[in-house]
Amino acid sequence: MMAAAATRPLPGAEPNDPLLAAINLYRFAGEAYDDLPDDLDEEGDDEAFQRLCGDPDAILVAWTAPATSLEGATAALRMALQVLRENNGEPIVKSLLAASLAFFEGRCT
Repeated sequence: MMAAAATRPLPGAEPNDPLLAAINLYRFAGEAYDDLPDDLDEEGDDEAFQRLCGDPDAILVAWTAPATSLEGATAALRMALQVLRENNGEPIVKSLLAASLAFFEGRCT
């Protein structure tokens, strides 16, 4: 199961950074999945995961744009580290790290 977010956006707050919005969607989907009943069979669990988390995961795996804010870049780094700790790496980490690095490189040039 996906772990719930360590930090949460303010209710009703809309991030200006599209990457941060995608990360928030991923985290909310993970929280909804974590709140499902524990008595689902394996097939029901897999179906629920795909229905709730499939699109948010695919969005972040395919992400190619840099973060547009320090908050978005930091959230991407924080999430990448969390995913590495929990899952020993996944394709999502590459996209998150690339988006964060592009933000920082753009600020430093």
